[in-house]
Amino acid sequence: MDYDVRDWYWAVGGDETRAWSSARSSYVAVDDATYLAWRAGAGLPTRIDSERSLSDVLAPHGLRGPYVDLVAYAAATRWRRETGGVTIAGVTVATDRESQAMLSGAHAYVQANPAAATIRWKSEDGFVALDAPQITALALAVGAHVQACFTAEADIAAGIESGTITTRAEIDAAFAAI
Repeated sequence: MDYDVRDWYWAVGGDETRAWSSARSSYVAVDDATYLAWRAGAGLPTRIDSERSLSDVLAPHGLRGPYVDLVAYAAATRWRRETGGVTIAGVTVATDRESQAMLSGAHAYVQANPAAATIRWKSEDGFVALDAPQITALALAVGAHVQACFTAEADIAAGIESGTITTRAEIDAAFAAI
């Protein structure tokens, strides 16, 4: 069988219990039927020293390897969660960076102009009139959401550093708890 990086197996870091499949972008057990059939035709998987090295081999071919920079993954997950919106009192509020800035501006405006009875705000459902206490409550709720996202990322980074968080699934679960 000719080498095909898109359909090959690697034994990573001396682990003989599983092999990385480039076709599946995941590890497979050494008793997996597809892996055994491939072995019957191709021989042994290529040995490679680490997940990072394998990921470096696969990346130029547009393939995902097993190595994941968990800190970078946590940051990207936090950003998606932070800017993906939040539901406040049953209403979905946009929390992308522009919306956060607009809300901060509206909050500063009502704080500087207490005589302003209401301001017009465009929500996902159209325009609404909000008074100063409503704008303040909205700004505080969005601020709390953003801070919860950054707090989760900081806690996750500490867990990665200490070795208590070692997978993307654990990171996803931590953000899902917000």
